[in-house]
Amino acid sequence: MKTVNTLIDLALSQSQSAVEEFAIKEQSIQKPNRKDSFYRSLIPSSFPEKGEQYAFEVDVDRCSSCKACVSACHHMNGLSQDESWRRVQQWFGENETTSWVHTVTSACHHCVNAECMNGCPVGAYEKSPFTGIVKHLDDQCIGCEYCIWKCPYEVPRYHEQHGVVRKCDMCSDRLANHQEPACVQACPHDAIRIGIADQDLLFNELTSRRENGSGLYPGAAPSSITLPTTTYRSKRSQKAVHWTPYQPSLISAKPHWPLIHMLIMTQWGIGMLISSLLISNLNGTNVEGRWGYGIGIMMILIGLSSSVLHLGQPKKAWRFFLGLRTSWLSREILAFNGLICLLMLDVLDGWFSWIPKDCELTWHLLIITSVILAVLTSVMIYHDTHRPKWTFSTTALRFFTTLLAGFLCNILVVGVQQHFFIHELFGWLIGLVFLCVGVVKVHLTQVTSEPEKYISQRKAGLVIAGVSLVIALLSLSLHWHFYLTLGSTALACSFLFLLEIAERHQFFTSSQAPASTGYHSPTKL
Repeated sequence: MKTVNTLIDLALSQSQSAVEEFAIKEQSIQKPNRKDSFYRSLIPSSFPEKGEQYAFEVDVDRCSSCKACVSACHHMNGLSQDESWRRVQQWFGENETTSWVHTVTSACHHCVNAECMNGCPVGAYEKSPFTGIVKHLDDQCIGCEYCIWKCPYEVPRYHEQHGVVRKCDMCSDRLANHQEPACVQACPHDAIRIGIADQDLLFNELTSRRENGSGLYPGAAPSSITLPTTTYRSKRSQKAVHWTPYQPSLISAKPHWPLIHMLIMTQWGIGMLISSLLISNLNGTNVEGRWGYGIGIMMILIGLSSSVLHLGQPKKAWRFFLGLRTSWLSREILAFNGLICLLMLDVLDGWFSWIPKDCELTWHLLIITSVILAVLTSVMIYHDTHRPKWTFSTTALRFFTTLLAGFLCNILVVGVQQHFFIHELFGWLIGLVFLCVGVVKVHLTQVTSEPEKYISQRKAGLVIAGVSLVIALLSLSLHWHFYLTLGSTALACSFLFLLEIAERHQFFTSSQAPASTGYHSPTKL
């Protein structure tokens, strides 16, 4: 009956304030021995003071996994059918004496160090200095989805129709009018409350757990990353408990095809560009006359253009400079825009020769440095998300081997076509490095967390790599036959390019949010 009344009350938006609710409880209770905890309202009766903020408080012993909070949040915020801002997860907990079902309801934790806000390239997030609530500004969002990767809890959700990201704002409009958020009001067991957290105390408490990497609940990200403010309470001791998930996560990683094209095309094109510049300086020829230089620039432009297709609101992308202080995505955009300017100036130099001959080597070194910095910004974008599959070393290996693949392919084709190889041993050395790149890509296409994908990826990767590497060897051993060698080398490069696509597809689909190695027990009631 209480559930029906609360849902009706929620729909009509006729909830009482915290003071009114307290007065009703005071008049209705006749027991002489009453505990102070009973009088505690579902929301504070006063606003947070300086250094404090609103925070969710969840009693995991009261939660029954009825998902009334999920339904109320969905109804109150007008979410689409496949959109949800609150989740309910269940875990089996067992120790030496007993076992039980541990239910965790979670939404945005309105963290002290909000990584979603730090990673946004256009300033579409703000943390209220008065309430501490982290709000998302839908009208400023460009739909890049980078905040989803930056949030270790994957709280923001992308809305396909609107082309923007949206998330929980703790029903801030209702709180401003002393009304409970939808999830708080709808819970039939009063398992969710709104409290006031001290940010300094929270910072000291959670940063002390940085070494053991513990999280808010089983499977959650380490709390030291974002300093979440949600508090989970329980009367049950959580020491020496083994946790088993009741059901797998419903969140699946998307392949992000525009980003796959962008990363491969820009990095492969950069490799061809660097090799063309080196050949130009070694042979003393005009680099603009080399086909590899022109194709490299074209691939970079196509890759950057395809990245725009990833944005839900591409017309607002010009505002990227707003996040330069904290967002690696903004820095990547700036780095590639600067690179394009340098390349255009270099192309103009081929026509007008405005750069002195004695400065051409310095100019080419400046271009090579800028392209390496651009690739490093791409590496940092994914490393900064704290995802275990996107560490700096692994991501750098993926991206720079793609650059190396473009470099080697251009060297092979130019060497065969122009008889650039001074000695056959040099050609075999280039071919050996080419083989090593293929082997690395085969290995990277098999690194996945899903066993059922392992066998299929392994078979496909081995077939593609085997064919491409055999053709590469064939092309190198027969390099004195011009047409056969040029065609087989181009075919080997094409197979390696397909292997790059498989590797980059696996890079995105196998990504997982960071998970804690431990679980700091809920606060005792």
